[in-house]
Amino acid sequence: MYSGKEQLDQTFDDFSITLKPSPLSGRTNEELIYNRGAVFDNLLIRIAKFRVETVQKFESDVDRIKPFSFLSAAGDAIGHTSPYKLRFDALHCRGRLIVMEESSRMLGILEAFTDPSQHNLVMIEGMQRLLIREAKDHLADVKGLIAACEVKNLRRLEAETRLIQIMSYVLLRDQNVRADLDVDASFERILDLCGTYPDTAGQLRQTYHSVKGVYDEEQSTANLYTKGAQRVWWKWPRHHIGYLQYCPYGHPYSSARTNECPECGRHVPRNVDPNSHLREQDFLDAMKTFTFPSVYGQQHRQGQGQGQDRDHKEM
Repeated sequence: MYSGKEQLDQTFDDFSITLKPSPLSGRTNEELIYNRGAVFDNLLIRIAKFRVETVQKFESDVDRIKPFSFLSAAGDAIGHTSPYKLRFDALHCRGRLIVMEESSRMLGILEAFTDPSQHNLVMIEGMQRLLIREAKDHLADVKGLIAACEVKNLRRLEAETRLIQIMSYVLLRDQNVRADLDVDASFERILDLCGTYPDTAGQLRQTYHSVKGVYDEEQSTANLYTKGAQRVWWKWPRHHIGYLQYCPYGHPYSSARTNECPECGRHVPRNVDPNSHLREQDFLDAMKTFTFPSVYGQQHRQGQGQGQDRDHKEM
């Protein structure tokens, strides 16, 4: 998909000059636009087919044997959370986004014609309707995918999918269509994931800034599929027998290819703003009575408990 997106970018300028505003060019323009979009459509069909016929069946088989196969040396059940189908769902969503972005770029060429033919005007109206409908459907699908990622604790994939969601929102905004999405909250969540999981979701920090720039209209494009993301993808299937490991969330990975789970990785607790826990009236009451509110006491006890746990681990 990375090479396909790169090819679209490299050939766009040459393609744009083949579209003409004259009445005799209407049918030719339609064929050129259809053929350009069909290249990625065929890729999406292959991804969807592999997802259904291979990945989905594999996960179903794993779920059936899970009670008998995923056992520790002591015979205890090991939590197993398969991320593969959701990864292919996200890949398919990303491909759909690329198709929509390319449709928007081609639509921009037609709209820039100073004297478009009637055929081109009809094509512009049809492409706009199709783009808006597809972007709305895409947003709904991505929303469900994000919820599934949260349930399975797929931190990196959630960050990726939220970036896809925001770019879909931008497409609708460019068509003067409002979508129901709290973009600021989504950006905040992505940034939090990047900081908390720096070795996995944190690799998307540069992409985050790129998407933020598009949303703030400071730049025009943001490539969501990079060579770095491609390298992460290719770590999954390169497994060596005897090196299967599970992270605390039950995600399987090959320790021969990576030291930590490609979805979670190292966990770095975020710094807490002390002002967010400051209760002035509680403090004044405590100073008068020399007692502390239950909320503070609970936090204090939790802090002590965490300290004791650390002491125990160090021992």
